[in-house]
Amino acid sequence: MPLNVLHLRASTGFGGAENIILSICQNLDPQRFRLSILSTFPNRYENSFLAAAAERLEIPYDTLRYSHRFSLTTIRDFLLYLQRRQIDIVHAHGYRENILACFAIYFKNVATVSTTHGWITDQVRKKIDLWALRPLHRILAVSQTAYQELLAYGFDKGKIVLLVNAVDVNRFRKLTVSSPLKNKFNVRNGDFVIGTAARLSPEKGIDDLLRAAVHVVRQCQNAKFLIVGDGPMREALEKLADELGLKDSVRFAGYQDDLVAIYNLMDIYVSPSLQEEMPRSILEAAACERPMIATNVGAVSQVIKHGETGVLVPARQPQRLAEEILELFQNRQLGEQYGQNVRQWVSLKFSESEFMEKLATIYEEVFAETRPKEKLKPHTQIN
Repeated sequence: MPLNVLHLRASTGFGGAENIILSICQNLDPQRFRLSILSTFPNRYENSFLAAAAERLEIPYDTLRYSHRFSLTTIRDFLLYLQRRQIDIVHAHGYRENILACFAIYFKNVATVSTTHGWITDQVRKKIDLWALRPLHRILAVSQTAYQELLAYGFDKGKIVLLVNAVDVNRFRKLTVSSPLKNKFNVRNGDFVIGTAARLSPEKGIDDLLRAAVHVVRQCQNAKFLIVGDGPMREALEKLADELGLKDSVRFAGYQDDLVAIYNLMDIYVSPSLQEEMPRSILEAAACERPMIATNVGAVSQVIKHGETGVLVPARQPQRLAEEILELFQNRQLGEQYGQNVRQWVSLKFSESEFMEKLATIYEEVFAETRPKEKLKPHTQIN
């Protein structure tokens, strides 16, 4: 019998974590695992992007709504859901999800796994997350930096597994861009497209990219900036673009399904983040042979080797970012070489097939480790 694995996600946005969840649900062996997604939200919220993507990919998806996040009613409904769906493993993706996973252990003896997608600057949430992670059976670190940080916080080495984000290089590859796609985003022949794909939140540094764009368009009139993604800062960023006089040069594309085509529309991919672990978008753009410019944060330097597979710049320096964009605009041959090199690198070091097999082994191990406890502590029935 396949193991029932539930991915738990509470975000209302769509970013790297959501893409990873969808990829896992699509690509793990269905003979060994039955995968599904549960989103938890206050009554007034939803994640229409994740729900639509799951429906399109025929991945089972449910929503658990609540009035108060960790009320007895919410916990009861969650435990009943686990019981009704006969969930064997809960895979949590965030601090709120990790708290719910703790209840899955204490009341249902369900095996638990959590992926640490990176902590933003909110120290209160980080402290809560570090507390909630401790009872869980496995913690997946998406970068060496995250792995070392967990060790520094005193986590048991046997619980932490380094599982670096990966990419399907057969799906994400260099393609010829169709005319309808160019027309959709008002890209004309001869335009030079600088793009990024990210959740529009403060730590992604999109405001720095807009400030860099001011310098770029002064010297390159056919430069177009394409910003893919959605999030809480979209309205503020659109307003900033207008204030900077970029209305005709910047396009906010929102959430897009066909990222392979979108990446191939870009002549340069830029990641201006202030904080990252191992961003999946960089791996995807790299697999599409896009010349890369990124801020040197988190584990980005494991993908982009400065002067070999792309360009690294310090965070919060839009002038420097603009200079590097203009350099690649003027030296297309160098950009092409970076694109070829970075695809070769991610194909070698960030294989999705190896990622999936390693994750499958983790699931099976953690499930086996929790089974003997059933004899001593049978599942509690929730009425």
